[in-house]
Amino acid sequence: MPDQLTRDRAVFLFLDHQVGPLWEPDATGLRRDAARLAAAAKRLGVPTVLSAMSCDAWGPIVPELREASRGAPTVRRATINAWHVQRVRQAIEATGRTHLIIAGLAIEGSVLATALAAAESGFHVHLVLDASGHFRRDDATGAIARLLRAGVTVTTASALLVQLGKGLDSQATEILALAVCHSLPSPPATAPMPARATGDAA
Repeated sequence: MPDQLTRDRAVFLFLDHQVGPLWEPDATGLRRDAARLAAAAKRLGVPTVLSAMSCDAWGPIVPELREASRGAPTVRRATINAWHVQRVRQAIEATGRTHLIIAGLAIEGSVLATALAAAESGFHVHLVLDASGHFRRDDATGAIARLLRAGVTVTTASALLVQLGKGLDSQATEILALAVCHSLPSPPATAPMPARATGDAA
């Protein structure tokens, strides 16, 4: 298939995973999953661009993501639509990639605006749901519907990494997929069933 999503056609853009909105314990999962996705991108050799908005109010990018994306260009901006920021667009276009994979703090905000603008510019755009967040569920649901109508692919990290891992050995692909799955506690051990009594006893 022409221009299919592959490792050498992809570039990641992480939007606004910042300390201010993500300081509460409830945000731990999003912080962790964004960092794991960025680390997997680095292992796959896929370039990454970071962008943060209104840093004076929202603070810096969370340290987990900065560490996982060490060496990636980081662009501070003042507008919601990152695609309208020349340094962001140039950093992405300079990679020569045609598939833009976006994860961001607010699906209904910067993710929506940036993804639509990038798609209009001719990029194949992919939104990674489980490395993204929202402030209002209803608004995010509406935003996802708009993105789908515009041809944006909505996916999960595991599904995306399996696709990007094509051509790797199967064990490497499984490791990349598992690296971004939520870890659940082990179920309690099941005690062995007592042996059924025999004889006259009921």
